[in-house]
Amino acid sequence: SFKLSYYNEYKSYLSVPMMSTTHISPQTISGHERRQFERTLCCMLKELEGYTTTVELRDEVEVTGVVVHVDGMMNVTMRGDVRYDKPHHPTLHFQHVHIHGRKIRFVHVPDGVNMRRAIVNQLDKYRHNAQLYGTKRRQGYVARKRQERAAVVEQVRRRREEMSRPPQGT
Repeated sequence: SFKLSYYNEYKSYLSVPMMSTTHISPQTISGHERRQFERTLCCMLKELEGYTTTVELRDEVEVTGVVVHVDGMMNVTMRGDVRYDKPHHPTLHFQHVHIHGRKIRFVHVPDGVNMRRAIVNQLDKYRHNAQLYGTKRRQGYVARKRQERAAVVEQVRRRREEMSRPPQGT
């Protein structure tokens, strides 16, 4: 009874997501999310996918588990035996946990992770994919659109000329 009410009290901080475990590639995130990812330390958290770590929430709760996914808004998904610890309350265990990014205070980085290399690797990966897939200007998009607009303008000009000519015939 206490355990259930305790969980219901804090379900706004944690939710069980209904999502697949497939990896989300850099091409599937929005431009806004990519900008947030590149301008914050969220890229360092992305490198923690697959590691067991502890996330401290703003209300002094510690959530420990294997990080499965981190998105551009710093939302963290953990799976496996996820431990939820709050001071002066019993420890709870969950199979899936989704933590909203705005509720996170600290993330404990495992000793085996080189933070500088992690940030550089993630930024390089996302910038590389943005150059290949995300930037329309590099793919000649602007030049093609200019040619299409010029062709439409030329068609309109020809029609106006045809309309302004006197009718030929009798």
